[in-house]
Amino acid sequence: MGFFDFLKMGSTASGTRPGESTDPDKLRDGSPAKIQEPAKLLALIITAVSSDDVVNFERLCRKNVDMIESNYLVWKNVPEALRGNEHEVQRYVTAVIAIAEFFQRFLGKDGLMSALAGPAETNPIKIWESYLAAARKDLSNMDFVSAENNLRAGISLGDGMQGPALKPLLSVSYGLLGQTFFHQGRAVEAFDLVLKAQTMCQEENDVQGVLAYTTALYQITRYSGHIEEAAACCDAMAAVFSSGGQVNEAAAWTKKAAEVRKGEPLNRVQIVINGVTKELDELEGIELTDVQMQFQFKRNRITPTAAEQSCKNGIILGMNGRFEDALKAFELASRMDPYDPDPHYKKAFTLLQLRRYDEAVDEFKTTEKLAPGWYQCRSDRWLAEQLQSKRYPHSVFDALCYLADGKDDAQKKLEKTRAWIEKHPDFAPYHFFLGKQLQEQNDPAAAKDAFLKALSLAEDDDLKTRTLVSLAIIAEPGEERLGYLEQAANLNGNLISAAMAKVMLSSRTVVA
Repeated sequence: MGFFDFLKMGSTASGTRPGESTDPDKLRDGSPAKIQEPAKLLALIITAVSSDDVVNFERLCRKNVDMIESNYLVWKNVPEALRGNEHEVQRYVTAVIAIAEFFQRFLGKDGLMSALAGPAETNPIKIWESYLAAARKDLSNMDFVSAENNLRAGISLGDGMQGPALKPLLSVSYGLLGQTFFHQGRAVEAFDLVLKAQTMCQEENDVQGVLAYTTALYQITRYSGHIEEAAACCDAMAAVFSSGGQVNEAAAWTKKAAEVRKGEPLNRVQIVINGVTKELDELEGIELTDVQMQFQFKRNRITPTAAEQSCKNGIILGMNGRFEDALKAFELASRMDPYDPDPHYKKAFTLLQLRRYDEAVDEFKTTEKLAPGWYQCRSDRWLAEQLQSKRYPHSVFDALCYLADGKDDAQKKLEKTRAWIEKHPDFAPYHFFLGKQLQEQNDPAAAKDAFLKALSLAEDDDLKTRTLVSLAIIAEPGEERLGYLEQAANLNGNLISAAMAKVMLSSRTVVA
């Protein structure tokens, strides 16, 4: 335990050993604690601090308050004669900081600490805090290079510093630097830095810091595929919450640890009901009336921000017709995060725009490998393969893009869809969109016919699943609806539609 740790524990003057003076007016050796010469007093204080002699240190401070206060402005500057000796400078600075700390903590006097800090523009603590503020702003703007520079500048100020402010500043700086590295795709470097931050918080009994950095370590190890290490982080989180009496939080992390050890799927669907996220196997007899419900993909990794931003940049470039530049942005995103399916998915669509079908098929295959069932990658791959084989012309791709995102009124879309069906009556997606349009126009009988036609022609399970759920929605409750839903749930071609089918099956009012 260091000298500053003793100061944190409270008053220590009673901590004498047998045979030593218990007289607060005297030092351990029996000499007077009241000193008449400032230089001698400072020398005795430096000796007490450097030897962890808390008893003498406290007696010297308490018996010489006036002298210390009148000389502190001079003492706080390291004497010129010591500045070439690193060891002596360290002893001197540590003692001066200890005096200010003692006066503030035990005598209720803040003057020495204020004098020690000095003006904000020259105070290293204030300067460091300004670097941290700048780094946080950089991170919010995703300027990782500037954030790293600011954090390193702050950390460099800690060289040679001592005192209670050092570890909290270091832990925050290392934690943010780890975050900066992770979101640039530098997970290994991020781990080492966040581990440093977590260790410092443990040493300082900073529970909130421990929780924050253990959570970060969980995400980093999970991302890197270090399953047992990630599960151990979950166990540690559960233990911290349990020791604080937070039973629900502890149980959630214990469950997460089990999921990690069992092996999370690369991609799955979760349901959010009234803001509460649930797994599909947690649903039983739910009531679907008066609830807000949405489905979301859940991968076994989070995506670094830089990769996510590069993918967004690619989308914007593609929307502006700059397809070659979009491809470069998606390629950069996939290099930053080799586990993320989305850059490959977006790249595949861009390649379809450029009629580079062979490459598009490969990108859809990569998407499926990284995240099975990602959005509609199975149907999209089927389409790419049809274009690759020249079974259908490129115009069907353009038509599907229009049907998915076109801004025409409903009647015009309906007319175009019927015209396209006349050209390619065996193209299942056209019949599916026709069913959707007729459903929106409140013509369930015609919509059902279109969906049944799409189902009979569909060659990929993704489209079949979506079509079965659409049929179930317009069917009356009973055996027919139940049949469509069971087929969709078991087929599991499109994950979102299959999840919708499972939710509907779990609700008695929907299938009754």
